[in-house]
Amino acid sequence: FMKVNNIKLARRHTGGGAVYQDLGNTCWSLFGPKFEPKKTSQIIIDALKSLNINANLTGRNDIVVDNKKVSGAAFRRLSNCSIHHGTMLIDVNMHNLSKSLSVDKSKLKSKGVDSVKSRVINLKAISPSITHEKFCEAAINSFQKNLFDNYGEKCQINHLDFAKMMEKSEVAIKFKQFGSNHWLFGNSTQDNIDFSKRFDFGLFDVLIRNQDGAKIGTVHSDCLVNDVVEGLNDYIYDFFDSNGNDGFA
Repeated sequence: FMKVNNIKLARRHTGGGAVYQDLGNTCWSLFGPKFEPKKTSQIIIDALKSLNINANLTGRNDIVVDNKKVSGAAFRRLSNCSIHHGTMLIDVNMHNLSKSLSVDKSKLKSKGVDSVKSRVINLKAISPSITHEKFCEAAINSFQKNLFDNYGEKCQINHLDFAKMMEKSEVAIKFKQFGSNHWLFGNSTQDNIDFSKRFDFGLFDVLIRNQDGAKIGTVHSDCLVNDVVEGLNDYIYDFFDSNGNDGFA
């Protein structure tokens, strides 16, 4: 479906499940020295409330209006900062969204819905006058207010476009890397064992595959905190290595 409709596939470093994006979706990103998802989520919620949209945080990472999801988020913790980023459904093509996302049935069951489409809503359906520009302005004002209330100052605003970002060599290198088939798909093979289990904090899918006669284990998950997934991947790698690749014979 995605190939036929010219929908490109990308893969990110941060945790969480798959996301559909088009020009009806606005992406937001917040960076800080501490991992404080409730506080950073409140910045987005306050932005919506300033637009007379009554939003709330629910579950692991969902911002909802009238129990319908308008924004989902993902996280990554690094040694010197934390990343919290997400979507805002303003006027997304819901047909393409539902056709592009194949969600594990256990996840839908945990949300009490039977499809992705029945779980989400565009802000346009709630507030017809909403636009990308209005949301961005509200988000910036909310961030600046939060900054001033906590630190007594506001930050400088810079505007970047694609050309300016590509002027930085490290960004250009990452852009090329993240567009490669190796980054998107890795070393796929039919000779594998695949099993999964859902926990309250996410679905974990463990894949054991044969490569050049050796067993290699990898973990995929929609867990929001990606260092948990990376830690489990490291553990499984060390397990296979210390057991002569015979851990799951």
